[in-house]
Amino acid sequence: MKRIIFIVFLLFIPVPPFAAIIKDGTLESKINGRSFPYVVILPVKYDSLVQSGKRFPVLYMLHCAGCDHKTPLTPGGGEFQKYIDNAGFIMAIPHDGSITEAKPFSWWLDSPLLAGQKLSSFLVKEFKPHIDSLYATLPQSDNTGLCGHSMGGFGSLHNLIKHPDLFSSAYSFKGGYDISYPHNSNWSSYFSLDILLGTDKQHASNWNSVNVFKTVPGLSGKQKKIAFYAGVNDSWFYDEAVKLHELMDSLKIAHTFYTTNELHFGVPAKQAKAAIHFFDTAFTYSSHIKQVPSGYIRIDQLGRSNTGLLLYNILGRNVSIKNIISRKVPGVYLTKETSANRTQSGLIVVIP
Repeated sequence: MKRIIFIVFLLFIPVPPFAAIIKDGTLESKINGRSFPYVVILPVKYDSLVQSGKRFPVLYMLHCAGCDHKTPLTPGGGEFQKYIDNAGFIMAIPHDGSITEAKPFSWWLDSPLLAGQKLSSFLVKEFKPHIDSLYATLPQSDNTGLCGHSMGGFGSLHNLIKHPDLFSSAYSFKGGYDISYPHNSNWSSYFSLDILLGTDKQHASNWNSVNVFKTVPGLSGKQKKIAFYAGVNDSWFYDEAVKLHELMDSLKIAHTFYTTNELHFGVPAKQAKAAIHFFDTAFTYSSHIKQVPSGYIRIDQLGRSNTGLLLYNILGRNVSIKNIISRKVPGVYLTKETSANRTQSGLIVVIP
């Protein structure tokens, strides 16, 4: 008698990019007493797919300090619109309303000192519900992720840690994480954090409450999907990214970390593609998985191996998808199943 296990494995297949649909919008924030512009990137066949019943995961992109909601559409910001269509999910990019340090960079957190600077609350209480109301989304946490560059990279991890019930995954492009006072000696300035959090000893708790080194232990046991990288030529944030990686390793918090030969500024196209691939495998796309047939068993992805391979637990064995495909696991083979409602491939793993 054969035991059959059904695995959903999302593949990002690089093909020539399509012209994704880009929509502009503005949302009035009651929490902050001002309006925030934003852009939404939709797959080119969004309307027809929605008519067929498809719904989409959402990736929230948080921009860097001194940037805006359209920076990720530019060549120096990643040009994410080139890759969203092939990935099959929605990207939503809000503007944090900042311009310079004097009109403070938000850091995508809630300032305990300033009214009108509650960007974490805006993100989860106003912006996400707004996007879910306008578009055919999969609003549950397992299909909702965060990514961002620099300040936005911090915001991605900060909000994943603060709102684990709403987000399942985060990807940080060269983020800053050591939010401490006095500031890390590598930093050239406070980048508005002194305005948001205060500078006296009495404000130490404000800094500690958002310092990723102090808050990341809260992710222990939560099974989140996290990736971040650092540029070895990033004089601001490289060292602390390495230290965060080491801390997360010591806490046994699963994550992917890598380094590149980059300066701090900009998101190269190859890193944008890497992030899209990451979320294409991180999201479950659960509404497009047909009801599991009799005799099939749904199982979850465990995470990744030290070499970055996807791992699954099959009848007590940790198995990498590479070894399944190459038939290196005795008694395990697979066939491919396609679905009319999604472009990804499904894999049926058969164990005699």
